[in-house]
Amino acid sequence: MIEATNLIAVFIQALIMTGIGAYYDLRTNEVENWVWLVGGIGGVLLAVFHYGFSIFLLVHFVFAAIVGVAIVAAFYKFDKYIGGADAKAIVALGLILSYWSFIILGVSILILEVFLIFVGLFKRERIGLKELMEMKAPYLPFLFLGTASVFIGLVVS
Repeated sequence: MIEATNLIAVFIQALIMTGIGAYYDLRTNEVENWVWLVGGIGGVLLAVFHYGFSIFLLVHFVFAAIVGVAIVAAFYKFDKYIGGADAKAIVALGLILSYWSFIILGVSILILEVFLIFVGLFKRERIGLKELMEMKAPYLPFLFLGTASVFIGLVVS
């Protein structure tokens, strides 16, 4: 029960973090660094509180940070479709939610693709992911919806 409670607490923290990020991304198209610092550090503290500090946990955080930065660097270097706030959000989610962050990314991209299909049907023209990113559309609202969808699925099951 404690394990599930801690996971729910971390997901709620991730929802708040991505929700604040999505709000600022939609409103000003910029997200301050404090959102990701507070969210990431809070998630690390929750994990340390739950599991206790250990070498395994330290290795986990270092590995999660390296993998998150590598994935973001690949997106940013090769596509340039991802903004700084999106990159920081992905790294922070990776730190606090570990492998759940990959599931969230997949669900977020799926929600984004469904959105593009509906926009394409409404506008009667094909809009692809490349066109959306070239329009500098914010990705954080989709990351928030992906986090919320995975959280709801976790709570319901």
